Amino acid sequence: MNMENLEVLPQKNAFYLGGMIPLCARYDGFIVDLWGVIHDGKDLFPGVKECLTYLHEQGKSVVFLTNSPRLSYNIGGLLDSFGIEDFLYTSIVSSGDLVYEDLLSFSDDSLENIKPKCFCIDELSDLSLFENVNVEPVGAIDDADFIMVTTITGPLSDADGYQRLLEQGLKRELPLVCANADKSVFVKGHEHIRPGFLGEWYKSRGGTVYMYGKPDGRMFSQALKYFSNIPASKIIVIGDNFDTDIKGALDAGLDSAVVVSQMTGAFYDSETHVLTLDKLASLMKEHSQQFVYCIPGFHL
Repeated sequence: MNMENLEVLPQKNAFYLGGMIPLCARYDGFIVDLWGVIHDGKDLFPGVKECLTYLHEQGKSVVFLTNSPRLSYNIGGLLDSFGIEDFLYTSIVSSGDLVYEDLLSFSDDSLENIKPKCFCIDELSDLSLFENVNVEPVGAIDDADFIMVTTITGPLSDADGYQRLLEQGLKRELPLVCANADKSVFVKGHEHIRPGFLGEWYKSRGGTVYMYGKPDGRMFSQALKYFSNIPASKIIVIGDNFDTDIKGALDAGLDSAVVVSQMTGAFYDSETHVLTLDKLASLMKEHSQQFVYCIPGFHL
């Protein structure tokens, strides 16, 4: 690997890169986050399609791994609307896919004892997770056997309203299925709440929570199924969140690259190119054979 223009960070297995070219040369399999890496919910980031096209031309494999509670075919439709044709990637794995798989069979250890009546908090009113499954959506927590949180989109100040609602579930000792482990994202510079925030809060109050999404190893295991002919040493995870993407990659024994964004901004100095990895220092020490890179974006 060409090590020019690399700046060694405080951790010996962490490096700064100016773009994706060195990673394209070193790795053959790419597990790539969507929000914060590929798009911001409304637009692609600059250089993304060119990078995906280059990876395709070089014979590399790309799997998108997202904590979106949506099913992968719906996410594929969104990517298509952005101009990302399906030949540019191998597959999509979403936390929504895993929730649906468990709801469909109710055979997973975590959900096998859950009864069917569900009060769902979903601001997009997407019922695709309930298609062909033995789940009955209900309109009130008092009528529910369990609660599921899929999509919430407001600012962090909205948390109080959701928490007051969930207090009813705590009183009834209802389990909570959290279909997106992300705690927050940034939208136009403002931090917005995501289901993982409520899941953590519910758990902290003594509630039973089933959390879906990165950094859970099951997500990475699903993605790795698409790289059966590529050794782990030639696979890298690209993400923008330390707590989900990078921690999950390290736990899975994979190298990773963190894209500088508002999620990482507090840990990155753009003038000195220093990434403060205090949050990950102990984890990186445990996984000293894995590399963590810092890149300015998913572009060449």
